[in-house]
Amino acid sequence: DVFEKQLSVGSRIVIIRGDQSDPDSLARALAGCPRFDLIVDDGDHIGSHIVTAFAALFARLVPGGFYAIEDLQTAYDPDYGGGPAGTEGTALALVKDLIDELNLGTGRPIATLHAYPGLVLIEKSPLSASA
Repeated sequence: DVFEKQLSVGSRIVIIRGDQSDPDSLARALAGCPRFDLIVDDGDHIGSHIVTAFAALFARLVPGGFYAIEDLQTAYDPDYGGGPAGTEGTALALVKDLIDELNLGTGRPIATLHAYPGLVLIEKSPLSASA
C-alpha cells in the first residue's frame, strides 16, 4: 500500500509499502524482505499496475506459494484502464497470458491457476528453483 496503516499482525506476516505502478518503488519495498508464501494483490485495480506488480512480485514467491489477484471485474471498466473482453494491459489479459504459459510450458514456473468470479489464484510450481 502507498498509505501508512497501523495493523496488528503476527510475526509471520510481512507487510510492505510501495507503489505497485512503479518497479523501482517495488524493488525498494522488497529490499531485505523474505520470500513469500502468499501475495495478495489488492491494490488500486488498474490493469497496468497489476501487470507491473506481478512482474516484480511473482519471483518473490516460494516454490508452491500462491499469488492472488482480486477484483478482476475492473478489467472491464474504463476507469481502471479496462474495456471490453480482450482489452490488452488488463489483469484478465495477464491471466490469459499466464494460461498460455501454463499450457505451453513457457515463461514463469506456474503449477496451477484457479479462477473464480473476480479472483484468480496462481500457484508457483513447487519444482521451481528461485525463479
